[in-house]
Amino acid sequence: MAGSSPRYSLSRIRLRSHRSGGVIKPFTFFLQRVDERLWSGKTRAKAALAIFFFSALSPSLMAGRRAEPFQTPTPQELTLDRVPLAPGAPAVILTWARHRDDEGAFEAEHVRIKVLGEEGKKYGDIAIPYIPGYCFVAEIEARTIHADGTIVPFTGKIYDKLVVRSGRRRLMQKTFALPDVQQGSILEYAYILQWSYDRLRSTHWPVQQELPVLRETLWLKPYSGGPYSGYFLHNGLPDGKSPQKVGDHFELDLEHLPAFEKEPYAPPEDQIKPRIDFFYTAGKLDPDRYWKDAAEQWARTIEEFIVDRAEIRRTAVQLIAHAATPDSKLRALYARAQQVRNRSFERDKDGEQALRGLRENKHAEDVLRHGYGYGCEINRLFIAFARAAGFDAIAVRVPHRYEYFSREIPDADQLDGEIAMVKVNGVPRFFDAETPFAPFGLLSWDSSGVLGMCIQRKGGGNWIAVPDQGASDAVLRRSASLSIDGNLVKGSVHVSFEGQEALVRRLLAFNEDEATSRKLIEDEAKKWFPDGSAVRLTALSGMRGIEETLTADFDVELADVGSLIGSRAIVPLSIFATKRKEPFSAEQRRYPVYFNYRYSVEDRVRLQVPRDYYVESLPHGASINVGAVGYENHVAQDARTIDYRRNLFVETVVISRAGYPALRSFFSRVATADEESVVLRRDRSAPPAVEARRR
Repeated sequence: MAGSSPRYSLSRIRLRSHRSGGVIKPFTFFLQRVDERLWSGKTRAKAALAIFFFSALSPSLMAGRRAEPFQTPTPQELTLDRVPLAPGAPAVILTWARHRDDEGAFEAEHVRIKVLGEEGKKYGDIAIPYIPGYCFVAEIEARTIHADGTIVPFTGKIYDKLVVRSGRRRLMQKTFALPDVQQGSILEYAYILQWSYDRLRSTHWPVQQELPVLRETLWLKPYSGGPYSGYFLHNGLPDGKSPQKVGDHFELDLEHLPAFEKEPYAPPEDQIKPRIDFFYTAGKLDPDRYWKDAAEQWARTIEEFIVDRAEIRRTAVQLIAHAATPDSKLRALYARAQQVRNRSFERDKDGEQALRGLRENKHAEDVLRHGYGYGCEINRLFIAFARAAGFDAIAVRVPHRYEYFSREIPDADQLDGEIAMVKVNGVPRFFDAETPFAPFGLLSWDSSGVLGMCIQRKGGGNWIAVPDQGASDAVLRRSASLSIDGNLVKGSVHVSFEGQEALVRRLLAFNEDEATSRKLIEDEAKKWFPDGSAVRLTALSGMRGIEETLTADFDVELADVGSLIGSRAIVPLSIFATKRKEPFSAEQRRYPVYFNYRYSVEDRVRLQVPRDYYVESLPHGASINVGAVGYENHVAQDARTIDYRRNLFVETVVISRAGYPALRSFFSRVATADEESVVLRRDRSAPPAVEARRR
């Protein structure tokens, strides 16, 4: 977008279970009221026993729990080659049935997909996600049905694939490929997801899928024992549709659902997709009371972890010994906390080897001694340091902006992140020690601009608006020194990523080696320039830093940047935007425009004029400012060098659909300004340089 950097969602590499720091989750009940620290030895033993028990069940006991049995396709399904609901769709979901029984502790899923085009054959590669120790996948059955009714059962191998690891926790997939998938085939598979009987889980169902759905069936039997009751919240369902009670369970039937349509710069899918949520609550539903209880439990857990310890005090005193101001003291304490190995972001490629010998941190002092911890433990170490140095410091539980959040939903897992709030001369300041590489005073974008809960030291909590950050906290600076060599524009490019722009790239490369990190940066730079350009990274600095700027240097040869017409050379100066794809070309928007964070881009291009050319005309300067977004460029000539500067800023996160026409007009004007070029004329008797025209 007009030279802007990519918007990353890097925090998704963290599994939510370790974002909570092992705190009690008030509405993720263990029915026997056992210790709810999810990976304690007691819980692991119970999970292992449950897996042994369920895996030992005979097929006859496991059978009959499928959402729907495999069925003979109808003649209409066999001959189906297009759907009016979505003409041109590569495939369509004929039926998608989910059957969940919380008393039986299982969920069955049955999916039937019709392949309509060549591209739809990719849906024959199946992936079923699960988290070992929490649940396991059983009773996988699958088959391919050709258009003539021939059935090819799946008899191949099922693989376990590691998707991401966060400490001990792993997100896995059962993967397999259906046999002999052809255009016109019906792909059918079913499986059962089983979990321990002593765990009661909330239900989250997205209603729309990547493909259109002809029929969707949801079935839920809630847990009926103990003092717990359940309730639904839903958003975006068709008019008049909601889960209905039928005997001891709930049912919902939906038909002819369009595919979920993505838009450039749309809000996170979790926030805009139609969804159904089912929650359990003890007693009468009262969100205010729930959050009060949750805050009290967090306070107990956090204060037990941050309890005053001699080694924390000694270390804090040593760290601030030469610091004269509150700011310098906090910087020293924060830098020490950031040195701790952050296990929440680690991806162990070699199995459990790296985890052997690591011990549990019971207090902040353990984090300091061991030199490792999960993100929330490192955040609490920083809070312990700050308190030992005399500051008023507390933890703030926060949601993440890429996930759906509502205070009306009594689910503590929504506040799955943690930052620190420290008062300096009575003014609250926020710090993100939980996130590796987060600079002093800068929050990871997904934890800023949210509603968080301050966890008070004496128990309880209060809601607080965590401030967002400005465009000056995420700056991309690009500087090019170029010359014309025949039909090529070549030279060097220096790039600096500052603040949030550096943080997102460092997190992207957190688990990568140096070669991969360099490739990530080089591949990004290649996307700025036309196809066929040669872009070679020559230097990369600050990739593992925190406060320093992340910088990269490139040698470039840019193809098809300018054009030669007779004796004239026409060269655009906004070279970093020559490959830009306009994301706001559509006249209408389905969703608001959403930027992950405010940002600014500052480009400078210095072009050497060849000796046998003179400058015939320069681009007009431009200045466009509509408040939330702004742009300017200006160009000047000095001797035989043209100096072009371009600045773009986005000082907002969300722009409503009502504000979209103004935004679209703004970026259209930016595109027009970026297209202006310098015109050079070949002439040995060059006249004096012309002055840049400004507006």
